[in-house]
Amino acid sequence: MNPLTRIAAKWMPRLPPKMRERFQMILSLIPVGIGGAVREYRRALGHFVLRLIFRPLGDYSRVVIYRKDLTLPLTSILARVPIEVTQAIEADVPELLAVRPGYSEAMLKERFAAGARCFLARIGPRVVACNWYTTDALEDDPFDFSPDPGEIYCFDAFTAEEFRGHGIHGELLYRMLLDAQMSGCTVAYTWVEISNINSWKTHFRSGWEEFVLHSTVRWNGGATMERLAPRPRTSPDRQLGPLRRRRGGRNATTAARACCF
Repeated sequence: MNPLTRIAAKWMPRLPPKMRERFQMILSLIPVGIGGAVREYRRALGHFVLRLIFRPLGDYSRVVIYRKDLTLPLTSILARVPIEVTQAIEADVPELLAVRPGYSEAMLKERFAAGARCFLARIGPRVVACNWYTTDALEDDPFDFSPDPGEIYCFDAFTAEEFRGHGIHGELLYRMLLDAQMSGCTVAYTWVEISNINSWKTHFRSGWEEFVLHSTVRWNGGATMERLAPRPRTSPDRQLGPLRRRRGGRNATTAARACCF
């Protein structure tokens, strides 16, 4: 944690909720390093401007699909506070319901029954963060995941608001990928909203590869326009891999799901 973030972490809990949210957004702009940071901030700013331009006509969204080669050594990431990471079981459902808004007992049990794995970060006895991965087909608006053998999809990361800014999700994601690697998985996928600066900072540090930029304009009349931009630009044959764009609207709950860093 850099000095400014350390000072802010001490005083932010005393701020009103709306002011605290704005202050966290300002802190998220603290660079992760010169290499790549300028490009990412410029892209996030461009996304914000385009959303303003399209607002009278419809909704504009842009996401980055990331890919991680699990056959290579993983970049070790440690949180700036001591955490205990464990794999969740059905007995942990009450704690998941307490930490993650929007969960339901039926949905969690359905995920466990389908074979999805959930990992928890604890500080003392309290669960403060969670993350999931699956090797099976999954609907995660705005995409469907249809994996080949060895492929996993990471989704639904969350850190309790008062514990953000300590790198907890970075270590949780690293430990989760270690588990997938030891289980014989070879490649991981996930996606992040361009505007979620904290999220791409974590993936940048963790060595994830930008796979595809996916832009969507959903006009007020109901029509949808989409554009794929393979990354790097020298790979025009690159598509969405095991992810497929879902047809239909994105609900607000899912669009806001990656509140994790």
